[in-house]
Amino acid sequence: MFLPGCNFFPFTPLPLHIFEPRYRAMLALALEGDRMFCIGTRVDGPGNRSGLPVDEGAGVWVHGTIGLVRACVTAEDGTSNLILEGLSRVLFTGWLREEPFRIATLQPVQTYLEKEAAVISGMRRILALAGALVDRGMRCPPQLDLKLDSGLPAELVGDVVANYFLTDVEQRHELLAMECLDERLEFLAECLKEQLGALGPPA
Repeated sequence: MFLPGCNFFPFTPLPLHIFEPRYRAMLALALEGDRMFCIGTRVDGPGNRSGLPVDEGAGVWVHGTIGLVRACVTAEDGTSNLILEGLSRVLFTGWLREEPFRIATLQPVQTYLEKEAAVISGMRRILALAGALVDRGMRCPPQLDLKLDSGLPAELVGDVVANYFLTDVEQRHELLAMECLDERLEFLAECLKEQLGALGPPA
C-alpha cells in the first residue's frame, strides 16, 4: 500500500482504515497468510528533494517498511480498522503485478553501525532534542519514554523518536532509507535541531 506523505517506521504502530475494494482484497489475502504487508510513500509531483531513488512508473519511493497486522476489526460494510506494527525496512526491487493491488519483490535493508561511540552520543542528542520539543509544546504519546537509561536499543529509539517528532516528509523518508545506524542518528539529531530552531527562542 502506497500512501501520500506517509512514512512508516519499524517499531511503531500505524492505524489504518481500509475501505477501497482493492485494499480490502489485499488485507484479506494478508490475513489468510502471515498477516504482513508493506507500506510505501507515494511521491506527489516530479522527483523529490532528497535525491532518493523513485520508481517513476509507479510514482513511489522505493524504500518502505513491512508491518504485521496486530489487530483488525471488520465492519458489516466490509471496511476494516487495523493496527499495523512496523517490523523491518525493505527495498522494493520490482513488481510482480499491479492490479488489483500491487505485489512487489522485496529486499530487506540491514542496519549496521560503524562507530559505537557515535551511536551513544547520537542517542543522547536525539533524546535531549526530543525532550526540548516536548517542552516547547510538541505532543507525543504519554507512554513514550525519553530517558536515556530506558535500556531500549538505539535503533528502536531512533525510529520511535523519528516517527513521533520529525515532521518533514522527505527528511523522514531519507532517514528511513539510511542503513548506517550512527549516520541515521546523526541525521535525525540535525533534523530535530533544525525543527527546534524553526520554533524560535523559548518564550
